[in-house]
Amino acid sequence: MFLRRPSDRDIDNLNTMAGEDAMMTDSNAHAVPNKRGDEPGRTKELKAKRCKEDTSGDVDMGSCEETTNVTNSSPSAASEGQAAQQLSSSATAKNKAANEVDSDAEDDSELDLEEEDSDEEGIFLDENGNPIENPDKTAASKTKVFRPGQDELAEDEELQYDPNAYQMLHKLNTEWPCLSFDIVQDTLGGARREFPHTCTVVAGSQAQNEKDNCIYVMKWSNLCEQQDESDSDDDSGSESEDEAKSEPKFACRKVQHVGGTVNRIKAMPGAAQGIVATWAENGRVNMWNLAEEFVAVGQEQSSSSTSEMVVKKPIFQSSPSDHKTEGYAMAWNWHKPGEFVSADNDGVLRFWKPREGGWSIDPSSFIGHKKGTAIEDLQFKRKGNGCETVFASCGGDGTVQIYDVRQGKKKSVISLQHSEDGSGYDVNVLDWNPLQGDIIASGADDGSIKVFDIRHATPNAAAAENGDQALMAEFDYHRNAITAIHWHPLDEASLCVASCDQTLSLWDMAVELDEEALKEMHENVEGAEDFPPQLLFLHQGQQDVREAMWHPQIPGMVISTAVDGFNCFKAKDNF
Repeated sequence: MFLRRPSDRDIDNLNTMAGEDAMMTDSNAHAVPNKRGDEPGRTKELKAKRCKEDTSGDVDMGSCEETTNVTNSSPSAASEGQAAQQLSSSATAKNKAANEVDSDAEDDSELDLEEEDSDEEGIFLDENGNPIENPDKTAASKTKVFRPGQDELAEDEELQYDPNAYQMLHKLNTEWPCLSFDIVQDTLGGARREFPHTCTVVAGSQAQNEKDNCIYVMKWSNLCEQQDESDSDDDSGSESEDEAKSEPKFACRKVQHVGGTVNRIKAMPGAAQGIVATWAENGRVNMWNLAEEFVAVGQEQSSSSTSEMVVKKPIFQSSPSDHKTEGYAMAWNWHKPGEFVSADNDGVLRFWKPREGGWSIDPSSFIGHKKGTAIEDLQFKRKGNGCETVFASCGGDGTVQIYDVRQGKKKSVISLQHSEDGSGYDVNVLDWNPLQGDIIASGADDGSIKVFDIRHATPNAAAAENGDQALMAEFDYHRNAITAIHWHPLDEASLCVASCDQTLSLWDMAVELDEEALKEMHENVEGAEDFPPQLLFLHQGQQDVREAMWHPQIPGMVISTAVDGFNCFKAKDNF
């Protein structure tokens, strides 16, 4: 199981980031643009960004984040018509001319070389004696793309943040880092594309002292589109006025959380429900009614406000007999309000059924994973056959298990092998596709991403057999554990993935492999072979990203939480 909690030292370093109140910053003010190079014929963009911390420990999204871009070509993307942005290293060595001869070595040469005032480069031969192009010249003509986790920057190099890569980018710091958050459905409508945006978020803290842990109920509003720099240059006189109008607004209510760190937090689906579940460090699952707090932040009109911490009790709590140890896995039923499942690090999986005044928790555990192995994630099926009764789990034995609550034996009906048995790689996260209901994605400790179609799995067959039969796609791009995976709510092929390698990636599974286009890209872009064609956008700049997800009502908006705060962004063009 990958490490979920930062160390106390990490928290000490981050403790001064926002003081008592949380703070949201707009990235427009300090953006440092890259130069763009137009290259016709390339359409898909792959963008990455990295962040360099200043001496205070705080991170300024506008001034220190960086992007690298490489273009992916595909038939499906040909209509987009966007020129790719290229970034070359400032420390690239100058190419040596092919006709240079070291004067110190002339006496030792077997050939009698004569100096000539000539621009001719001579003939270059390969190992078989065949004429080839000047290798130095070929290397110089290639664009070099920065590869996170592989390439290193020299002391005098840095990657510059390019605001043109984003349609929107904002950063938020809370008093304490949050391991988990959830986006709360609002009543503002679905498929909202017009700026500025508003979103409601609930998050749980990891404070240094247990009594300081809290649930943050937050409303982020006036989230504006990235300012076009050419427009700001033309109208510099009204720049300060525009900045004031585009200032993001933040409202927050804090509720004290009993039981220590919030391992995981989930809001009950549906607008204006107000019920939130938390997994606590002390091994208890708590149910909270936060309806008053949601109303309060919804009515807040000031640009930035954070209330004093409110003390209130959970409306329901699991008992020590339900879970004897802490856990991280929990999920609400999308179709039956109040139904809920939870699982702990001992592999105990409980089903919760709502009743008058609370919930009844089934005393018998579901069986699927190897006994004693941690269950890391749970989720009910979103759409399709059996969506009201089917849910999935993943865990430390390297498998994904599918259950149906209608089965009296409480045993998994389908087993899928993600990680090889005995490899020691946990499967950390999973997500059902909200549009193609039988498709499920999972991410593991080794950085692998797999996509399965359970229609090709055989009930009660071996996990390894089903893993092969049902496997649709597999990607090994990430270089460390996967911490979050989430399908786009409106695009069945788009996937958001977060990893311990400090990157957040956006994928389009519908991109087809175009051999000719890939060959051309590999010839022109050094390092392009390390990026899968389906990988369209790479976001960096956060330390230890723990969770990330698309906003269900704002197409293309991604929110992520990390040890150093939240990011809220929309990639340009692709999503």
